[in-house]
This record gives sequence, structure tokens and C-alpha cells, in this order.
Amino acid sequence: MKTLGDVIHDRMEIYKAMEEDQKKADDVQVGGSHYKDMAVQPWAVMESVLSTEEFIGFLKGNIIKYAMRQGRKDSDDAGKLKHYQQKLVEILEKGYGFGNLTDDEVLAVLKEIMELKFRNQIKRNQEARCGM
Repeated sequence: MKTLGDVIHDRMEIYKAMEEDQKKADDVQVGGSHYKDMAVQPWAVMESVLSTEEFIGFLKGNIIKYAMRQGRKDSDDAGKLKHYQQKLVEILEKGYGFGNLTDDEVLAVLKEIMELKFRNQIKRNQEARCGM
């Protein structure tokens, strides 16, 4: 069984592979074309109507979801996770939230987010089992 460190390392490798891909997140869709075929993609609408913090939270939530779901459903969750990470990095590079951080610093922040979320989930699971 993989450790949390292994899972985070794997996710960071996905991010590093993204750097080789020159397409923007809006130019790609994982698992079909149902969003790309729309005149306006749903996350473009979300980015317009949500605050920056809310939109970043939406992206982070999907990263966590696909990280935790990978291998449990018959879909390309690793690809979807990579796609949401790419969009998050693009948003952060616009100057939202992390300003002028280097790629390594952004990776460190993403790693920290993943570690915190996994620790919180483990704690909630333990509390639920103990009836707290």
C-alpha cells in the first residue's frame, strides 16, 4: 500500500509532466468533449461568478477528489487531477493567491495542501470510528 508521501510524490510528478505540455487547461478536456463543445466552459462561468478564493477552492476540491478517487472508478482520474492542477497553477500564475512564487514554491504549497487534507480526512475517519 502506498504511503501518503508516495501519493503526494506521484501527484507532483504529474505536475512536472504538465510543464512539458504547452496547451492551456482551457484547450484540453479529459474524458470526452462535452465541455469543450460548449460555447462557454462551465469553469469559465464559475471563474466569472465566484470570488477568486471560491474558484481556487473549487479547483483544490476537485484535485483532492480525483486524488482520493483514483483507481476506484472506471475513469481517467489521474488525467482529471492533472487537468485541475494545471488550471490551478494557471490561476495562481495570474497573480492570485501566490503572486510571484517559483514553480517549486507552488509545488510546495500544493504538497502542503494535499498533506493537510489527507491528515484531516484521516482524523475525521478516526473520530467517526470512535464515535466522537
